[in-house]
Amino acid sequence: MKNIWRIDLDLALCSGMGDCARLAPEVFELGPDGLAHVRSGVTDDPAALDAVRACPMAALQAWRDDTGEQVA
Repeated sequence: MKNIWRIDLDLALCSGMGDCARLAPEVFELGPDGLAHVRSGVTDDPAALDAVRACPMAALQAWRDDTGEQVA
């Protein structure tokens, strides 16, 4: 069984550094406003966890979809 994570983004904390979009382009993108946007709020892409952990503004969080446990 694959791990599936729910990704949350707090736009009030995002400063548009773009680390998330570089590390997990299937999950994140920078919008025309220069801020990160989540392409898919639920993913099995392990790169999404790397991206969440790399956010310098702590604007991202990841939760296990099956248990609700915060993982990043």
